[in-house]
Amino acid sequence: MDDDQALADHAPEGLLLVGADGRIRRANLAAGRLLGRAPAALQGARLDDLREVVAGAPPGAERWRCADRELDVRPGEVPGGGRALALREATAPDAEELRRCERIVSATPDHISVVDRAYVYRTVNEAYLLAHGRRREEIVGKRVAALLGEEFFERVVRPRLDACLSGEIVQYTAWFEFAAVGRRFMSVTYYPFRDAAGQVAGAVVSARNETELHRTQQELREKEEQLLHAQKLEAIGRLAGGVAHDFNNLLTVIMGYAEVLLRRPPADPLAREMLEEIQAASERASSLTAQLLTFSRKQVVQPRPLDLDGVVSDMHRLLRRVIGDDVVLETCHAAGGRVLADRGQLEQVLLNLAVNARDAMPGGGRLTIETGRVTVGPDEAATLGLAGPGPHVTLSVSDTGEGMDEATRARIFEPFFTTKEQGKGTGLGLSTVYGIVRQSRGAIDVRSAPGAGATFRILLPAAPAGPADAAPGRGAAPRRGSETILLVEDDPTVRRLLEQVLATAGYTVLAAADAAQALALARGHPARIHLLLTDLVMPRLGGRALARRLAVERPDLAVLLMSGHAEEDGLDTPAAGFIQKPVRLEQLLEKVREALEPA
Repeated sequence: MDDDQALADHAPEGLLLVGADGRIRRANLAAGRLLGRAPAALQGARLDDLREVVAGAPPGAERWRCADRELDVRPGEVPGGGRALALREATAPDAEELRRCERIVSATPDHISVVDRAYVYRTVNEAYLLAHGRRREEIVGKRVAALLGEEFFERVVRPRLDACLSGEIVQYTAWFEFAAVGRRFMSVTYYPFRDAAGQVAGAVVSARNETELHRTQQELREKEEQLLHAQKLEAIGRLAGGVAHDFNNLLTVIMGYAEVLLRRPPADPLAREMLEEIQAASERASSLTAQLLTFSRKQVVQPRPLDLDGVVSDMHRLLRRVIGDDVVLETCHAAGGRVLADRGQLEQVLLNLAVNARDAMPGGGRLTIETGRVTVGPDEAATLGLAGPGPHVTLSVSDTGEGMDEATRARIFEPFFTTKEQGKGTGLGLSTVYGIVRQSRGAIDVRSAPGAGATFRILLPAAPAGPADAAPGRGAAPRRGSETILLVEDDPTVRRLLEQVLATAGYTVLAAADAAQALALARGHPARIHLLLTDLVMPRLGGRALARRLAVERPDLAVLLMSGHAEEDGLDTPAAGFIQKPVRLEQLLEKVREALEPA
């Protein structure tokens, strides 16, 4: 026995020297004891005849099952070829701990796999097998690319696996297609694991199914975008409403003085023609501000119970002329029912959508208008921004035109946004539609794609059944009067104009610039004041609050409110009439008589 053999026999671990042919050349006493043979009997034996390689080895080692025991084996190279193997018994506590860990890993719903540096699966858990619909022997020992596909492995997995094998913890998310469970959105993490020498021996890959979380987050992002878009439109609407309010005051003055001058005997035909042009331009400007007010939901409306099918039928002839002969118009009534809305505004919605559809079909096409009834649930009501769930009436306007992409669809309700050539559109048509629908407590959505036409679907709360509301008739010609009127208007140019017109018509006018001055004038005027004619929106104290204060002292006082737009709480003053700015002088005098001589 040489010195090396004697030294090996005293080692606590089993030592084997195995040749390149797989046969044992030397074995120490500990190896003989672990393998159940004398060391001399082991010499020349084939190693594969003595062992069965099993799973569960610690990093950098192999686990053998030999007879009735399991061994942990660490290999090493020797000069001249072959291997030196160090054997030690896998102690019972280690084996039990390993089995406990295996049960924990198998119980987790996450997909767990262990991959070595050769991209070969060393082990996988039960969740991994179930997702791929494979047996363990079909995966363990096979290359990752064989299971996931060469293209996906090279493009997605290998770059991240290589980063992990260099010592990094790698995280990413991606959609995966699994054979057994289909498409899943997975959150994947690669953890490097190291051998006893501290070298990276492979990667532990944990993949968690986050499909529902991803969908929920996506829905939240979409709702956030909808909210931001609604807030953007609301901000634009407030700006538009403010501009329109101020502009209506200017138009009242321009139109009013032009009307006064036109009532005088014509001294210069050219001057009269110019005045008529000023008045016509002012009327067009008034129409523009009305559209801005509609978008901002500040337009004064007169909602009445309306049969939506009847409104569509009455508009058929006008729409037929508007869209032209190369567009086929179809209407489909499905007992749409009644809504509480302003008839003129609904007609404006139909007209604007028809014009928009016509422009989207320059080569002709088909325009379809449908009505119907639906019951909206709480979730859909919240998504659409409706006031609440319940029965709703639908109005759908579809065309076979060019359609639009997502970017255009996201902006179509913004005022002044247009895809038409310069000079061929104001960009207010669809924003007006949006404003009318929202002011009517409804919602509008759009479905469209390039080349697939567009469908605008409007939902309005259904009105209870009842008799149709008759359209208001035209009043008698305005008459003069001699009553006393308290005029309150914070814009000095408008105030001077109205004071002159009323005084010319025979009225006694007490003019005030604000509510405080009006209260002082009323208290200092001992005689009767017949009518309060006041702007609705004023600094500090508005027209509604002023009317209520004066009603305490003068209960027989009639009230006529004016405004360029309607505040949400501004028209609930009892027995108050209303006149929309810009004020037409003939209309003003008619309204004054109506307020002083109620039916």
